Amino acid sequence: GGISLDSAAASNFTATGAFDITVQSTAGSILLNAGEAAADAINIDSTGGFDLDAALQINITSSQVAATAVRVLASDAAGGIDVDAGTGGITIDSTGAVSIDGAASSNFSVSGAGIDLSLVSAGGQLILNGEEAAANAVRILSAAGGLDTDVALQMSLVSSQNAADAIVINASAGGIDVTAAGAAGEDIDIVNTAGSVNITAGESAADS
Repeated sequence: GGISLDSAAASNFTATGAFDITVQSTAGSILLNAGEAAADAINIDSTGGFDLDAALQINITSSQVAATAVRVLASDAAGGIDVDAGTGGITIDSTGAVSIDGAASSNFSVSGAGIDLSLVSAGGQLILNGEEAAANAVRILSAAGGLDTDVALQMSLVSSQNAADAIVINASAGGIDVTAAGAAGEDIDIVNTAGSVNITAGESAADS
């Protein structure tokens, strides 16, 4: 029949020495219930590892109203966290902000032909910021395809570098077309307020 162990004071069940303690329900559930309103109401400590294996869904839920309601922490300075998933994928949703920060070189990539990566801000801005003082602080590479930039408002390309080649537009193997479909007064202006405008054509043709 059933076994009940009840106490009205702090209690313990201890196996002293290199001996295991097994709590097992062969066909039922195991319930751990702590009624104290404390952050460590249920405390599991181990000088070794901790395995949690299940054949069905695993739920970790907190009803606390706090920014740190659920924490996963690798506290050692050299510790890491590894999250792997199969074809079911990983979904992270938040009605607030999501912040991913790293103190070393990092990457977010997808692999495979036809596998797209989308960065979308549905109602706000999309900001790419490379603060290294290098000529390629922000790089956009397309090894086998092109680059489309489409905007509904003004598009500005501005450099504050004080150099003769502050802005370089280079077609290493082809030509460059500059086309505008503006009405009267909507011109193409090339202005250098203090220097010259140099246009050089290398073709040996009468209209070069």
